[in-house]
Amino acid sequence: MIQNGYATLAEFKHYAIPAGAPDQQDDAVIEAILDAASRYIDDKTGRRFYPRVETRYYSVVDSPQLWLDDDLLAVVTLTNGEGTAIASTEYNLLPRNEYPKYAVQLKSTSDVYWEADDDSESEYVIPLVGIWGYHDSYTTRAWRQITTINAVGGITAAQLTITLTAAAVLDVDGSQLIKIGNEMMHTNYVTGNILTVLARGGNGSTAAIAADTSPVYLWTYQPDIVNATLEIASSIYKRRTGENATSTSVLTSGGVIITPRDVPDLAASVIRTYRRIL
Repeated sequence: MIQNGYATLAEFKHYAIPAGAPDQQDDAVIEAILDAASRYIDDKTGRRFYPRVETRYYSVVDSPQLWLDDDLLAVVTLTNGEGTAIASTEYNLLPRNEYPKYAVQLKSTSDVYWEADDDSESEYVIPLVGIWGYHDSYTTRAWRQITTINAVGGITAAQLTITLTAAAVLDVDGSQLIKIGNEMMHTNYVTGNILTVLARGGNGSTAAIAADTSPVYLWTYQPDIVNATLEIASSIYKRRTGENATSTSVLTSGGVIITPRDVPDLAASVIRTYRRIL
């Protein structure tokens, strides 16, 4: 099962095999290829296009600006070196009108400054718990409400099967990322209106109870990243029928090995566009 893959099995079948779905015996192979293509894009761009909750630590600086070493989508908590929580009213995230964010800037009107810990240690003493990942329209297009929970009494924090008001918008074969409240989950499969998830508390989030009628959101990847993943995966998959004779990809028991010649020009162009420059 793919986790944090930039395209699903259903999307691949629609994209690469328009005449009809291949035998289900190929499903595991396709999923392995899609997973490898997604991680290849991660590696070559230096970015992650899925959201994750993670704590990253930063050192005290003299400047109001605290430069970040990864793509930030939202702050959960920001704590100064001496242990005091810094309220969101005390800082701005930069760039102000775009995503992702690359710096935290203390406001000129704030009396807060970056501080060392109680032992006067200044290196990596400022923890920022955030939602990290890349999306250029995080607040408007990243999370799309698709349905609601339809379960009297809601769901527990350990429940893996969730009854939804409507599940037709989800791929029956899973591999999608959803969010209920602040909790993220990877879908496993859908039967009727019953969704089964792989585990609770995905991507570093915390498993939690959720009330009946709680909205369910689907993570929507950057469209060109999805297309690049499908292009790479399609190129590799065609080797199975001899359509991609110049490819040097190898499907082994340990996974899929991708070389630059497996990456079509369109996908290579997308990767160059998103490559992180340090």
